[in-house]
Amino acid sequence: MEYHSEAFLVHGNTNPITKGFKHLLKDSSNESCGIFVFKNNKFEYDFVSFNNSNKYYKDQFNINDKNFYKYYLSGDIISLCHSHNVDNSTPSEIDIEISESLGIPSFIISTSSKKSYLYYPQSYKPPPLNGRIFIPMFQDCMNYIKDYYELELNIKLSKDIKNWSRNRSGTNQKINKQINNNFRLIDNKKFKHGDLIVFEQNPSALFHLGVVNRDLMLSHHPINCFPNDQFIDTTSADKVYKVYRYKDL
Repeated sequence: MEYHSEAFLVHGNTNPITKGFKHLLKDSSNESCGIFVFKNNKFEYDFVSFNNSNKYYKDQFNINDKNFYKYYLSGDIISLCHSHNVDNSTPSEIDIEISESLGIPSFIISTSSKKSYLYYPQSYKPPPLNGRIFIPMFQDCMNYIKDYYELELNIKLSKDIKNWSRNRSGTNQKINKQINNNFRLIDNKKFKHGDLIVFEQNPSALFHLGVVNRDLMLSHHPINCFPNDQFIDTTSADKVYKVYRYKDL
């Protein structure tokens, strides 16, 4: 099996994400909003748009729709979504407060710069690692690492890394910077449980990430697959690229 990487909006079912982006970017004068949700017992997902019921402030949004509460009570919301009609996609204090109070991630995209921000609140509880479908940006190899660290190592990487969105360019550089800020490079043949494995990327794709599990096997979430475990091949130069250890391990 190839270890190579996933390219955002190239692999997997991206129709809901395209649908969501079109809705969020359609109006640059007011904030647009919606949610990404699971369907069919979490084996599919979709984007659900809502009308912004806030008629007084152009830089805020409210959702007053019974369907939102239905999705929230069922536990099927993947992420809140809304636009910022300014260049900055960083969540506001109100955005963070809402996300924290609901325990749900918040995705924000700027209608002008198209930059995005995916904020995971400290109150967020990751779903089980096994059996999750592949969703670019929300349930992919990078988020699998975040959730593995929290569930298996009791380490919240979201305290160190605030923005989990993907850029359309420079994403590998962004990932490299985040890794170098929070991990240290180690010998790729002297790994232990919790070590981060970075695989060489295809010319136009993103890095693929995995983690060393308790059995010293690779745990990762490949494109269009459920997460799985594999033996680690450290002999082939086109597979293992680098191995890193978290700063507190």
